[in-house]
Amino acid sequence: MNDTGAESLAAFTLTKQLLSTLVQSAAPDDFCRSLVHKVLNDHDAIAAFICRADSDGMLQMMGSYGYPPERVRKDVKVSIFDRMGITDSIRESRILVFNGWEDYKVIYPQQANRASPGKAFISVPFSREGFPAGGIGIAFGSYVKESQFNQLLWETIQLIGEVYVSPAWFNVAESRDAISEGPVRGKKMLPHELPERALLVLRLMAEGKTNWQIASTLKYSESTIKGDASLIFRAFGVTTRESAIIAAKNAGLI
Repeated sequence: MNDTGAESLAAFTLTKQLLSTLVQSAAPDDFCRSLVHKVLNDHDAIAAFICRADSDGMLQMMGSYGYPPERVRKDVKVSIFDRMGITDSIRESRILVFNGWEDYKVIYPQQANRASPGKAFISVPFSREGFPAGGIGIAFGSYVKESQFNQLLWETIQLIGEVYVSPAWFNVAESRDAISEGPVRGKKMLPHELPERALLVLRLMAEGKTNWQIASTLKYSESTIKGDASLIFRAFGVTTRESAIIAAKNAGLI
């Protein structure tokens, strides 16, 4: 096989891996895990996170893999104008490579305590209709060699990331995830038939947590949690949280 044929095959294989990762990863954490272990396993990737930007220019963590929880909190937003690797990458719309944390700390001394695991870090920005949409941060266990920085690889990751953070795809992914975890939402069911996630939502409701707090705890979007709440209300034939909690206690579910 000549060089052109080998490059075409590599490009096809890469695209297939990334599309499979996109299609099979309903949850953002799964997307990051697949990115590390299925797509970038030959590049010594050890951790990844994905975030998206809202209309106010605030970044929110969607999912992560390999990072300590306190490093990638989903209940905290940062401005794309804050100085750090991922925000500079998104704001400037260019892929940034940090080959060693000492270099990163020199550029961002105020972020010295937020260094990722491993030795190197790459930020891949997303955009949508010319505006910042989010980005992926990937940590590596070894320094990134020039031969690893295949433009096709990173541009393909960039494209897949842009699809993944788009509202259309994210809503489809969440809907598919909800269907896979329980009966169709429009169908009334008995309280003891509630799926496991709905029961978790119910227990957190009983603790007084808001939908946003429950979403942060369970690592789902707030719209998904609202859907679970509607499922709970229909199962108990009630219209308020308080009534649902009382009914659930009477039924011995919490």
